[in-house]
Amino acid sequence: MPADINFKHGIYTTEVSTSITPLAQITMPTVAIGTAPVHLATDAAEPNTPVLCSTLREFVEQFGWSDDFESYTLCEAARVHFSLYGIAPVIFINVLNPLKHAKTTTVEVTGTSAPVTLSQPIVAGSIKVTTEKLPTTKTLIGIIDEDAEIDIPAEITGDFTLTAGDNELDLTTDYTINNGKISLTDDGKLKFDGALTFTAHDGGETVLVEDDDYTIERGDTATTLTLTIAGAAKVTDDKIKVTFREIDATAVTSSTIIGGVDTMTGDNLGIECVEDIYPKLGVVPGTLIAPKFSTDSVVAATLAAKAKSINGCFKTIAIADLPTDAATKYNNVNLVKTGKNFVDGFLVSAWSKVTLSGEQYHLSTHLAALMCAVDAARGDIPFKSPSNEYLQVDGMCLADGKPVYLGKSTANYINGLGVVTALNFGGWRSWGNYTSAFPDDSNPINFISVRRMMNWICNMLTVNFFSRIDSPMNRVLVDAVLDSVRLWLNGLAKSGAILGGDIAFLEEDNPTNELALGNMVFRMDVGFAVPAQKIQFTVQFNHEYFSALFS
Repeated sequence: MPADINFKHGIYTTEVSTSITPLAQITMPTVAIGTAPVHLATDAAEPNTPVLCSTLREFVEQFGWSDDFESYTLCEAARVHFSLYGIAPVIFINVLNPLKHAKTTTVEVTGTSAPVTLSQPIVAGSIKVTTEKLPTTKTLIGIIDEDAEIDIPAEITGDFTLTAGDNELDLTTDYTINNGKISLTDDGKLKFDGALTFTAHDGGETVLVEDDDYTIERGDTATTLTLTIAGAAKVTDDKIKVTFREIDATAVTSSTIIGGVDTMTGDNLGIECVEDIYPKLGVVPGTLIAPKFSTDSVVAATLAAKAKSINGCFKTIAIADLPTDAATKYNNVNLVKTGKNFVDGFLVSAWSKVTLSGEQYHLSTHLAALMCAVDAARGDIPFKSPSNEYLQVDGMCLADGKPVYLGKSTANYINGLGVVTALNFGGWRSWGNYTSAFPDDSNPINFISVRRMMNWICNMLTVNFFSRIDSPMNRVLVDAVLDSVRLWLNGLAKSGAILGGDIAFLEEDNPTNELALGNMVFRMDVGFAVPAQKIQFTVQFNHEYFSALFS
């Protein structure tokens, strides 16, 4: 009988995969919606498409660059995040469409003595150069008989304008044409001074071909057209027309930013493109901003509504700027905030604009970048308030450039309105802890850091436990979820990100009829660390210390 090859002798081990799910950290980058000079990009991104950029170079390649932040708001967001705070990645959504937000412009020049220099933002491929033959003129002098028949000069072909002295004649009343001859009408109205000028209308147009008839030298922000004509006689004394499509950033309105769904293609537009971020990029959207455009209350409300529910499962916050042309001083900030309804638990309202080296920026852009920087220093966990953290600014101002100066008591007053501002107190700092739902809603959830932590916890659970959906509903699944979440919460508590937390699967939350439908409810309690926004020291004079004089 052969030996049993399965005979066991000794110690054997078997590895079984743990039921605990280690929760992977998620990074939620800023999402900036606005306008970009894509006509200057080398590899232009499609409009209304979320693009993740990790460097300023990537941004410039896909969106172009301009220091005109008023026209191109995404350039402001790129500079603030990449250059001033060193934050990456950032998600950009450009709504400026060169096919829609442009106007036709024509520049005329006579002769070819100098190149045509254009400083307009030109849509690539839209330049057309044509020549138009200037009108032919012929003046007959010495004719004194008003009733004489006059031969039309051979140089004049087609339609023409007839002028007697300084008076343009009217064919219907002043003269007639018969067989190439004109006859003046003697009706007593015409004061004829003896000279007739014929001006032809049939100049004609010729389209010139690039590289054959002219060349284009392109600069960084302007396009110089140097017309090199093949044969000077071709355009001598002719009119040269340069026609092109010019980007019109003013055509982008609040409605463009708000967007919606294209009824023809079904594509998302504007803020609605936030819905495309996770499906396309696999990244959970972070803070939503729309520099300049968020001063519009409808844009701000749309940002807040989107922040509450993205893809039906993710949450974030939005930051909007109160319009400084309306809120021109600190004591009418509340009137503007409440009057224009900048009030929402998922919205942070900011006032005023900020400056750096003479350049204006929106405070919302700086706050978004600052939040990312504060999070990054703490393991990408948003438990620290951005308040009292240094801003990369050197002043505050209104939109018209008027400087704004705030003392701490004035800044505190603005904070009490549920508005975040800036304060120069040993350096420029962000100042304010509340979402715009405060003070009407004083629930601790309206601390910015608490609101963000609640969003972050919910997003973490969504991403990390999605793989458990459709698993067999049994005790193994229940224990796997409980053990994984408890381990995670304990780690957060030890790091100081939360005060504590627990999870339970309770029978009263899970009636049999719901379990039979495959529905499970886990109950979590989390204690968040709120900002220590008031620290008071009580100091008392004690006369007993006079005894030190005699010791």
